[in-house]
Amino acid sequence: MESEPFWNIEEARSGETTRELGSSPARCRSKATDGTLAAGILGIYLTIITDRRLLEMKLKERSRALEEANLKLLAARTNWCRREMASIGQLAAGVAIDIPIPDS
Repeated sequence: MESEPFWNIEEARSGETTRELGSSPARCRSKATDGTLAAGILGIYLTIITDRRLLEMKLKERSRALEEANLKLLAARTNWCRREMASIGQLAAGVAIDIPIPDS
């Protein structure tokens, strides 16, 4: 399946071109009949920049959430390790009491 070219010269000459870029359609309107769409290309460039900034903000937000989750997991692991070590200590103390100490 052959994809259509990003810009169609006939559409450009008609004065309106619409293409999907990222999450939103980019529409270019131009009164030029020679196919130049400088203003439209600038509009698409701004759309790309806007989409990129939105994605960067979402990425930062997601990274922050993952860092918080990682800190919670680390704290939970530390608490679990302390509880396990305390249990081992109690077990060792119980076993030590049952071991007879020889008289000298």
